[in-house]
Amino acid sequence: MQGAAAVRARMTQSAIARLEARGVSPTIETLRKYAAVAGKRLREEMV
Repeated sequence: MQGAAAVRARMTQSAIARLEARGVSPTIETLRKYAAVAGKRLREEMV
């Protein structure tokens, strides 16, 4: 699954693995890509 997600998000498989393992603090753009692969969108809100 990580390999296919990486291709669709234009990220490496290792980057997806680090993201899923919470081994990094991802950028907003990375989270947007990851959400798009999952068929979702990222909603940003400051309150």
